[in-house]
Amino acid sequence: GYNFGNSEKIVGKAIKDKRDEYVVITKFGITWEREGAFFNKVGDTSLYKNLSKDSIRSEIESSLERLQTDYIDIYMSHWQSVEPYFTPISETMEVLNELKAAGKIRGIGAANVDVDHVKEYLKHGQLDIIQAKYSILDRQVEEELLPLCKEHGVTVQAYSPLEMGILTGTIDKDYVAPKGTARYGKKWFEPENLAKVVDMIDQWKPLCEKYDCSVA
Repeated sequence: GYNFGNSEKIVGKAIKDKRDEYVVITKFGITWEREGAFFNKVGDTSLYKNLSKDSIRSEIESSLERLQTDYIDIYMSHWQSVEPYFTPISETMEVLNELKAAGKIRGIGAANVDVDHVKEYLKHGQLDIIQAKYSILDRQVEEELLPLCKEHGVTVQAYSPLEMGILTGTIDKDYVAPKGTARYGKKWFEPENLAKVVDMIDQWKPLCEKYDCSVA
């Protein structure tokens, strides 16, 4: 779903002739070539959530072709299924287990999941990795999700650990997120919250000096 498959094409060119040197993760479940539950619109192209068996079987072949490989190390659901195109996780896992048995994928992943999603995946096979939002400012996963994954040996891959750049220490209190950009309207870029974050980062300066490192 990233740039309508073009990101996979770029990766495919980069790893060609040295495939064994890399671990490749790509996602499924966001389509633009077939309908599903509406997700987003980029330019004139609509994106849909679709985790049906037929859609996954079609997506994997397209991804393998774009990546110029015959297997994907981790195949990860991008978003979880919703109405009006809801597909039970049991059905999604059925086709993923088939792909794994056929050698087309080596591991199964799931992004943007809650505790109930993870439990359901685990009922129907091996879940190797999840992807979840996790940063010093957003620690909700510590309550239930991390303990559950630790119990079942599921790797947690954090996304947005620097909260869209706000935790790099390069943004000041006067920063205003331009309308239409990814930061616009986000919680931590609201003026009162941004000020709190900048004050917090200022308190880390002695640590940065002690360990000769940047805030990031």
